[in-house]
Amino acid sequence: MSFVGLRTLYVVFCAIFMSSEANGVQDHTLFVDNVKYEIAQNFQRQALVETQGEFTQSQSFVFKSRELNSWIIVAVCTSTVPNKKKSGGTTDPKDLFQNSASLEDAYLMWFENKDVRILEQDVPDFNVTELADRVFDLVFYKSVLNETDSILVIIASAQDEGAPEKASHIEAAQQCFTRVAK
Repeated sequence: MSFVGLRTLYVVFCAIFMSSEANGVQDHTLFVDNVKYEIAQNFQRQALVETQGEFTQSQSFVFKSRELNSWIIVAVCTSTVPNKKKSGGTTDPKDLFQNSASLEDAYLMWFENKDVRILEQDVPDFNVTELADRVFDLVFYKSVLNETDSILVIIASAQDEGAPEKASHIEAAQQCFTRVAK
């Protein structure tokens, strides 16, 4: 009887401590293996959106800061083609910030040309088309987890058409996505 009790205690213990190491998003926290990243509280979660592209299926957690006119999209991607390797990226999951790219004066076409389904809607006025036909400054972070899975973080800041140089708040938005020190 005590063996069963110890075994049950072990399973509960593992479930509590191993769950924080899973890859994905919980509230304003992103877990990539044993590394934890935080999204600032001024970014409100808008929705969880599932997309189906030609080769990739993803679940995207969409956060928005109205004051910065910016979005953070965390996409957990899975290749829909067996054994299809991801292009680019690193196999070191802790290397998220070192595997980045940025674009200025670009369109964000993450939800276009894909089958889109809203799984959870946290704010009533969320609409995926809100991101279409706008000019953004963009920063991308990517971590390849294995042959079929990856995590992509997109930070998009809309350019202010009324500003003299069409400035965005991309630097401030980047500061709202941070790695938590161990």
